[in-house]
Amino acid sequence: MWTPVGWSVLGVAFVLAGCVDGMGVSTTPAGPVLVEPPAGVVTFTNTSGVVLNCLAKGDPPPQIAWFHLNHSPVTNIPGVREVLSNGSLVIWPFSGTEYRQDVHAAVYQCRASNPTGVVLAPPTTLRAGKDNSVCS
Repeated sequence: MWTPVGWSVLGVAFVLAGCVDGMGVSTTPAGPVLVEPPAGVVTFTNTSGVVLNCLAKGDPPPQIAWFHLNHSPVTNIPGVREVLSNGSLVIWPFSGTEYRQDVHAAVYQCRASNPTGVVLAPPTTLRAGKDNSVCS
């Protein structure tokens, strides 16, 4: 067990951070770890759209990015596909005539990265279907 070392300089107290009584305070950076990777296959309807989350932790907190299987970054397509600032990938609802195979039946992969490392989630395959309960 490591205990804090304290000292005083000109009446100001300083404490060196570390583990105290088993309660850790880590100063060591940690690579990203996926907490909630997206599912391997996601089926959704054209009227619902879908949100793919990719949650990760690390120190410093990781940045989330989305890629196609060819490693090119996923770009925003207004009203069709958007990568949110929280790292979620949104496929917006669409009419049957607006179906795009490159968006709605694509394979995506999220990446979490920070200065200490990178981790890739398994690929996620989207399968969009028409909601037959809605009149078109």
